[in-house]
Amino acid sequence: MTTVFKNKNGQIRSGYLISFTGLLALAFSMVLSIPATIIMVISQYNPSSRTLEIEKITNDMSSYYLLNITQEIGIIIAVIIAWKLFNKAKVKNIGFGFYKGVRQILLGLLLGFLSMTLIFIFLRILGAVDVANSIIHPHISKYLLLDILLYVLVGIAEELFFRGYIIGTMLQRGNNKLWCMTVSAIIFGCTHLINPNVAAVGIINIALVGVLFTYMYISTGKLWLSIGFHITWNYFQGSVFGFHVSGTETHGLYITKINSHQWLLNGGHFGPEAGLLTTIVVIINLFVLFWWNRKKTLNHSFEVQKELAE
Repeated sequence: MTTVFKNKNGQIRSGYLISFTGLLALAFSMVLSIPATIIMVISQYNPSSRTLEIEKITNDMSSYYLLNITQEIGIIIAVIIAWKLFNKAKVKNIGFGFYKGVRQILLGLLLGFLSMTLIFIFLRILGAVDVANSIIHPHISKYLLLDILLYVLVGIAEELFFRGYIIGTMLQRGNNKLWCMTVSAIIFGCTHLINPNVAAVGIINIALVGVLFTYMYISTGKLWLSIGFHITWNYFQGSVFGFHVSGTETHGLYITKINSHQWLLNGGHFGPEAGLLTTIVVIINLFVLFWWNRKKTLNHSFEVQKELAE
């Protein structure tokens, strides 16, 4: 019987499960980050004056990475627990099946790298950005390796929740794929509203990237393609080309300065994700993947639905 909390099949409605799992992920990320927060505060405590040096705390990069890495791990753990306990499904069925997994993640890594590199090249050609150091003199720092670990975890955590959990939960409850794609993309975009230097075009583009990632998930039934794309998209955007990533300042191989008069192209201080060039590149990716799937007659029936019912 249909109720406010349950659908006609007696299942808890997807909105409640998604909301609860989102809160659970937030709680886990906060709890796991407590040790990093304590370390950050203690390391900047001045015993002689018995004061905290707030400026040093905010600039403590080692603690920053520890804090963010533990938060992403917390999200991953929370989503997996929710999937097993509340959705009562195997972890592989959320999108971690190994069949063609290596090929898909490598393709995703390549597409993310190519997409962000094209954006950087065209922004440079159009004069929307300037690079302070030359190609042969990159600014190498310890953050390059830490960023790899961080962006790998970000890619896994965000794809696991926004694609795997949200879409998987909705499909379990009989929602159609177009509605799943719409909800996932909107939630993905809205979660970036609190980011620094937020811009309207940036939120729209992030929602559009969410559509791209959702299509990757739906067309393959797995998370590997979108995880790979997500990793290199963020890593090359920030750690290599030195752009802000969704408004967050980074340490790049190249010191890239934006031309404030061309913010519609370069995205201003939110980063290229708020630029119209990114809009074009994401749409091209969607068309290429759609054409490729049609040509290769990939699985559009989304067999994850069948697996979820097991």
